[in-house]
Amino acid sequence: MPDYGLKFDKQEVISGSIFLFRSGSIANSSTAISASSNQVIAITCSANFNNRLTKLTTINANATITITSGSSNIENLENDTKLILRYYSGSSLKSEKPKDKIPSSSDSTIDHLLGGIETNIIYIDIPLLNNDDSFQVAYKTVRALTSSIGHNKTFKAALVDDGSTFQLTSSLGGNMKVGTSFEIRSAPTYTLPNDYLLSSSGFFTITSLNSGSVAVPDFSGTEVQLDGMQLGTSFMIGGGSGSQAFAHNLIQTGSGFLNQVFFEGFPIPQSSSIGMQLDPDDKSSGLISGSGTGKLYMSSSGQIGLGTTNPKTDFDIRADKFRFQTKAAARGIRIDEEGNLESFNDEASSAATGSELILSYTAGGSGSVQLAAICQFLRAPIGEDECNDVQSAIDALTPATPWQYVTVTYGEDSRAAEEILNISADLGTSALPSVNDTIGSLRWVIQSSSIAQGKDLFNKRTQGGAASITSVIASSDKTGVTSDMLFKVAKTKTAAPTEVMRISNGGIVSITGSLSVTQAITSSIVSSSTIFIQHVTSSQNISASGNINVEGTGSFGRIEGGLF
Repeated sequence: MPDYGLKFDKQEVISGSIFLFRSGSIANSSTAISASSNQVIAITCSANFNNRLTKLTTINANATITITSGSSNIENLENDTKLILRYYSGSSLKSEKPKDKIPSSSDSTIDHLLGGIETNIIYIDIPLLNNDDSFQVAYKTVRALTSSIGHNKTFKAALVDDGSTFQLTSSLGGNMKVGTSFEIRSAPTYTLPNDYLLSSSGFFTITSLNSGSVAVPDFSGTEVQLDGMQLGTSFMIGGGSGSQAFAHNLIQTGSGFLNQVFFEGFPIPQSSSIGMQLDPDDKSSGLISGSGTGKLYMSSSGQIGLGTTNPKTDFDIRADKFRFQTKAAARGIRIDEEGNLESFNDEASSAATGSELILSYTAGGSGSVQLAAICQFLRAPIGEDECNDVQSAIDALTPATPWQYVTVTYGEDSRAAEEILNISADLGTSALPSVNDTIGSLRWVIQSSSIAQGKDLFNKRTQGGAASITSVIASSDKTGVTSDMLFKVAKTKTAAPTEVMRISNGGIVSITGSLSVTQAITSSIVSSSTIFIQHVTSSQNISASGNINVEGTGSFGRIEGGLF
């Protein structure tokens, strides 16, 4: 049973899309084509008794065998190619072909008679001697076929050894002959009543080297001729009506198209490993699909979707779970099935740090670009003319900054601008952060209900901002930085979150607003036996061994319950 899996990895273009298939992928069996087969003919020769194959007639004995139908390998011809076996008497002119007895291959009348109109004819002329037995006829035919230089590239011929020939142990000469006419070979075996037709030693085969469907061989040209006479174990005068001197059998029938190999069928797009195709609903968009449900979509608007063909942002990822991880260690970030962002660290060597979320800030970028970065990009040393020309061009700009020069000269989003920023970072030209520069924030934001329609009515920093925890620079120099931690909440619906508590770099906690405590407040330092607090209530004792500073508005009240 044919295997309809692909034999090799292959690339296929289907309806304008490109698909890559691995070997073994299932193909569509309904489109499969069986391989064509070569024709193999077994031929049983007749003996040339009384010159029965070489009568001095116009054509002599002949056989027509189609080697290829249609396109042929011979001189790039496109017609049928037929092999014509022609037997003639080799006894005259010392076995030379009598030119006046054998028709020339240029004789168009004979061509049409034997092969048909517009047929590529290959003539194989075989000289026979009177009373050559069937083995000699077969041997001489095969020798003529195999010596047809230039033609036998489309067929091959071979004798069939049925055991009637053998090698003797004693030496009888190189050709196994005694004298010139005595040959040692087993006697031919005849089958009655047609003893002149068959010989057990006169077999040969012709195999078409080109596969494909061809016509059935025609041996009618070997029919016993009128007035022919056979002498043997039976005595016959005349040949009988339609009796052929040669018999043949199709060992293998030629079938299919010329040299058609087995075709397993067209690949099925769904079985491809990778496909690159146009969006059937938007021909200006395309996608790369995998063997599963994964796909990379590129829309005509420039948006990219991973796992979706309908990206909502410039880069839209749809997955139940995904993560980013380092190559050499189990550390990274992931989003779980609930949509939560997790930082994970599964390395025992990281016990001192655990999993961390780092908010980093550098006072660099375009504002830190200096002349040295541009000159290094231009491979122009500081102080040379080309670098000085850049400085002159910067001085003529408004604002007169190196980054303004980069924007005007190359474009803000150009590859040159990107490379200059990288050089600037390598040079360490970033400025120190200033006091109150924000290092990073954790922010809580509320989106409006209209976000599904592509528009958020809430500004994320004003009415949409609910709360944040922010770290800001308290001081900085070349030795390092100090920082404060700010806690902010939204006090009104339309304003941005404002500070309600600050932990300073000195460790002082400052609260703006009221303080309500339901458990004890303990301090190791007491600065006063009486503490006045604005809008701070406590249902238990407040113990203080240090300063307690509370700011707010409203009336002052004495802390009740004692001070410890």
